[in-house]
Amino acid sequence: MPSSSHEANGADDELAQNLQLPPIDLQLSASLLPRGWAEAAAVRGVPVGDSASPLMQRRRLRNELRAARQDKGLTQEQVANAMEWSLSKMNRIEKAKTGISTNDLKVLLPLYGITEMDRTEELLALARAARQTPWWRGYADVAPSTLLELIDYENAASSISQFEPMLVPGFL
Repeated sequence: MPSSSHEANGADDELAQNLQLPPIDLQLSASLLPRGWAEAAAVRGVPVGDSASPLMQRRRLRNELRAARQDKGLTQEQVANAMEWSLSKMNRIEKAKTGISTNDLKVLLPLYGITEMDRTEELLALARAARQTPWWRGYADVAPSTLLELIDYENAASSISQFEPMLVPGFL
């Protein structure tokens, strides 16, 4: 066990050098980030990267669709009626409980006033990514849904913080 925090940091640096992991360049269009996230990350100095988690892709798409609907001044009920959907389908999409098919999205975007080709393609790519099945969904028959949801969130996390009120780390 290291006798000082300096030795522990040296061991961490040595471990990081030995791993020699290739750098990952994750880029996300600022237009796909939920409002305020890019600004908050810039203020905190936290890099904002794209996550491969379908759950997080659904949440990003949900935020974009909800913002577009609200900007257009439409209610969920009005959109559901215009699309000939049930209100519960509209709720599931906006709560990110289920993905939206690309065909439904192509019809929905003009209703929301999104007609630019680049923006449409970005949202369609996000919808396709959100409908991918992650490896852990193969265990849905034996694992509780709350565990699978936890794995979704952990997979998408850029960092995990832990609070230990009964443990005092290091020297004080």
